[in-house]
Amino acid sequence: MMNNKSSEQRMQYYSETFDFYMDSEDHPDFEPANDILGQYIQSVVADNPQLDSQNPLWTEILKDDLMRFLQALLSLYEPIEKEHDKQSKMIYAFTKANMNGKRKMWNVVSQTIKQFYAAQEVNIEGYINQMQQMDEESKSMVLSVLAKDWEKANDEYMERIEKEILDKNKNIWECSVRDHGIEDYERVRKIEHVFYRYPALTEIVKIIGREQPENKKEQDDILFKYKPLIVSNHMTFKEVEEITTGRNLSHLVPTEIAFLADSFTESVFYQKFTSYKLQLFSNRSKILGQEKTKQQICDKPRLQIGPIIVAVDTSESMYGQPEKIANSLLIQLVRMAKKQRRKCFLVTFSVKAQTIDLAHPANWDKLKDFLDHGFSGGTNGEEMLKIALRVLETETYSLADILIISDFEFSKPIKNTIDKMCEERAMGVRFYGLQIGTASREYDKILDRIWKV
Repeated sequence: MMNNKSSEQRMQYYSETFDFYMDSEDHPDFEPANDILGQYIQSVVADNPQLDSQNPLWTEILKDDLMRFLQALLSLYEPIEKEHDKQSKMIYAFTKANMNGKRKMWNVVSQTIKQFYAAQEVNIEGYINQMQQMDEESKSMVLSVLAKDWEKANDEYMERIEKEILDKNKNIWECSVRDHGIEDYERVRKIEHVFYRYPALTEIVKIIGREQPENKKEQDDILFKYKPLIVSNHMTFKEVEEITTGRNLSHLVPTEIAFLADSFTESVFYQKFTSYKLQLFSNRSKILGQEKTKQQICDKPRLQIGPIIVAVDTSESMYGQPEKIANSLLIQLVRMAKKQRRKCFLVTFSVKAQTIDLAHPANWDKLKDFLDHGFSGGTNGEEMLKIALRVLETETYSLADILIISDFEFSKPIKNTIDKMCEERAMGVRFYGLQIGTASREYDKILDRIWKV
């Protein structure tokens, strides 16, 4: 059943369910039976056929609002599902116990059934009366039937209460969507307007999205091969081309040996020997083998489209237009990540860093709270980088692209942090930056690339 999954898993499932129903009218193969919220998602999509012909932004807004609503419902369902799980375990233990074990559990079992179920659901008094005149074997059979009735009633109770909660709240949510949908749409359109005013932001999304390589070097490897243009012929000592100087005694010219014949000229020979001026036969060719370079361009395998880590400076210096630019880029990156089903991790940093793992739809609501919250405080870039590097060590965000959005009015990282960045870069990680304002140049050589607006 769906309640056996964590809230994050269920929100991921509901996000995929919405996408499925937008593309198809059939039921997804992965939809469990009696899933009230899954059925409600289908009805919402069916009640809004105009989404297919409208700006896709309407679909995104509806989905985000619906996911927030479902997240709120799951929090209301939590105590109900905990009680359901508690009783399911009790039913299993009661079923597996022998008669002595059932007697020990009987007081708790009977009180639980009386508290939660009406007589038409589980007639506990009827079972008690029936067993008064029975032997042990017959009582065991009756208790087995009781356990089955209890199990069925437990499932039906949870489904009924959850449906009542949905019915009570869905009209409120649907009215809110109708009343505020246009307002949300216009708000996002304004953010998009800021985004498209700066061409650098579009380029960042394309590169982070791996729609195009950052540069040619990122795309290809160049191999250099060295081959001789003219191969030198092998020379023997007899094939003499010229006379040279040196002190290789095996190549001495005969006239040099004559100096050793007389004691008066012997000193001349040793002087020429020590100064490398003895005349020698040379067996090297005047025309030497020359080398040429052959350049070959080979495709370099691109990294697969992977996760993204976005760090946004929320300090006071980013207040105003820089905040709008940062938010507009962040929203586009999150939209791209959702569309490509990529994991996205958000780090916000000022005096203290905070994180939101947007890989989980359950956390999407936190993004809206972040966008509605103003920027303030100082800047601690070192803490932000340490968090990003720790996230890179996780399996989910290994080899992620990292983008820092800031005015970069903070100190350079310490040596240990720079060394770790170099290690990750060698593995294929890319560190990018969007600098809003051009005053600081501290990070120009630390990051792989910085765009400035």
